[in-house]
Amino acid sequence: MTGVINLIRLPLLIFFLLACNPTGGKDQANQPATIRSEDEVFYLIFPRSFSDSNGDEIGDLNGVTEKLDYLQQLGVTSIIMTPLYPSIYYHNYFTDNFAGIDEEFGSMDDYLHMVREIHRRGMKFYMDTEVQYATKE
Repeated sequence: MTGVINLIRLPLLIFFLLACNPTGGKDQANQPATIRSEDEVFYLIFPRSFSDSNGDEIGDLNGVTEKLDYLQQLGVTSIIMTPLYPSIYYHNYFTDNFAGIDEEFGSMDDYLHMVREIHRRGMKFYMDTEVQYATKE
């Protein structure tokens, strides 16, 4: 039960930290936004079926990395990726390990390399994290 309570507390803590005013009370109303979502081209990747780099018929992180130039040519500026956590479910939403990478997708080094390559191209990376879909299995 304490695990469930901690899963609820963590997103709330993150929300409140992000909601804090980082300007110390200075008015930002007259300052232009530096990032506008309407200027972004988002591409959602379900890694299991996106691109397979090793011939095992399962998409993986190296497959995503190999396709970054193609995505950039399409005009993609931001990538949203569905969960990569280890899970017994094909969609990887139900997990009990929010710190790991499903071995079918690759390693933590593959993940870090992919994120570096995304940022090297000036693109943004967002990881879909659904903490309400945790499992005790």
